[in-house]
Amino acid sequence: MALSTNQLPSFRVGMSALGQRLWLLRTDRKISQREVAEAMGVSVQSISFWEGGKRVPGSDSLAWLCRYFNVSADFLLGLTDNPHGTGERVKRIVSTIGTRAIGTM
Repeated sequence: MALSTNQLPSFRVGMSALGQRLWLLRTDRKISQREVAEAMGVSVQSISFWEGGKRVPGSDSLAWLCRYFNVSADFLLGLTDNPHGTGERVKRIVSTIGTRAIGTM
């Protein structure tokens, strides 16, 4: 699946990263807001608010969405463009720690 913010219609430009990604994932799979809401046990309005950037899901809802769409939280939050996450931040931290540890030996 090759998702791109270039796919966003112009009326979606002001959306949050999470809203954009959620909208892209849902529409790419041809799933309605109602279907997601029913599967999740929340209102359609909640899904609409999250996609529109009016509200953000709590941590439990975010985790549920990640499992449902099979993507990482980093992707859904706009921290990486890789839907499955690469641990880029973790790799940088480990690299930095490793470099410092080697320097202290």
